[in-house]
Amino acid sequence: MLGLIAGCGAREHSGAYDAGLEALRKEDYITALSQFQIAAKEDGREVEAYRCEGIAYLEMGEYEHAVTLLNKSLEELDYKDESFEKDVNYYLAEAYRGNGEVDKAIEIYAGLIDKYKDAEAYFLRGQMYLDQQEEQKAASDFKKSLEKDTGYDNYINVYLAYAGKNRGADGASYLEKAVDKNPENVEEQYQQGRIYYYLEEYNRAKDVLNEAADSGNQDAVLLLGKIYLETEDTANARALYQNYLQSNEESSTAYNGLALCDIADEEYGSATVNIQKGLDCKDQEERENLLFNEIVVYEKQLDFDTAKVKMAEFLEKYPDNEAAIHENTFLQKR
Repeated sequence: MLGLIAGCGAREHSGAYDAGLEALRKEDYITALSQFQIAAKEDGREVEAYRCEGIAYLEMGEYEHAVTLLNKSLEELDYKDESFEKDVNYYLAEAYRGNGEVDKAIEIYAGLIDKYKDAEAYFLRGQMYLDQQEEQKAASDFKKSLEKDTGYDNYINVYLAYAGKNRGADGASYLEKAVDKNPENVEEQYQQGRIYYYLEEYNRAKDVLNEAADSGNQDAVLLLGKIYLETEDTANARALYQNYLQSNEESSTAYNGLALCDIADEEYGSATVNIQKGLDCKDQEERENLLFNEIVVYEKQLDFDTAKVKMAEFLEKYPDNEAAIHENTFLQKR
C-alpha cells in the first residue's frame, strides 16, 4: 500500500479516483471499488483504476478478481511506464500466489529478476520456493537477495520467512550473520536491536534500543515497549507507550500496546478505552490487532455472546488470521 500513489501515473487525480484511494487507505474496500469503477468509466482513468481495483480485491482475499483486474491494467496500458508495469507485476504475482497459481507467480518473479535483478524479487521467489519445500532453490534465492541488498531489513525478512514456517532456528543463522555488523547510524542501530529481539537476547536488545531511542528513533521506543510487555514488565511498557503518544498522538500501535498492558494487568475497562482510541486513529496500521484484542477483552470478562458476534465480524474481514481461527474454535465451545 505504501507505493499506492507512486504507481498511479502522473496525471491529475479525479474526484472519484481520489475518493477510491482514500477508501482504500481506510480499508473500506467496497467503497473503494465503487469509486474506482466510476473513475474507470467516467474519468478516463482505466489503467490506474484497474490497478487499484486489483489491489482492493487482493486485500479482500478475492484473488481471482485481483488477477483479472491487474492483468486488465497491464493490457490497457498504452504508454511506456516501466515503474508502473513493475509495480503492477509485483501485485499480480502476489495475486497469483494467493489464488494458488504458484507457477505463474514464480514466472512473474523470474521475469522481474531477469529485467531488474531486484533483491525483492529474489526474496519473494525464495519465499515461494520455501512454501513449496524446495529448500535449495529457496536458499539460493535468499543468498542472491542478500548479495543485492545487505541491509538489516533484508536479513530480518529472510528470518521471518523461515520463522513463519516454524523454522526460526534456520532463520536465526541469517540474523547471526547480520547482528555483528557495526551500525552506521541511528536507524541501523534500531535494526540491530530488532535482530537481538528476534534472537531473544532481550538485554542486549534493550541496550541497543535505548541508545537509539535516546537519539530520537521513535520505532525503538515502540519495540522497547513490546520487549517489556513480553517480559511481563507492564509498568515500563506502559510508560514507554504513554511517552510515545506525547509526540505521536495518532499512533494505533501505541494504543494497542497500552491495551495489551491493560489486558495483562486485568484492567479491562481501560483496555476497551485504549482499543477505541486506537481504532479512532487516522493511522490504521494496528486495526486488525486492535479488533482482535477487543474480542479478547470480552472473553476475559466472560461475555462470550458478544465475543462470538465480534469474532464473526472479524473473520469476515480477516479470514486468514490464524490466531482468530484458533480462538474461534475455543469460543464455539463456550
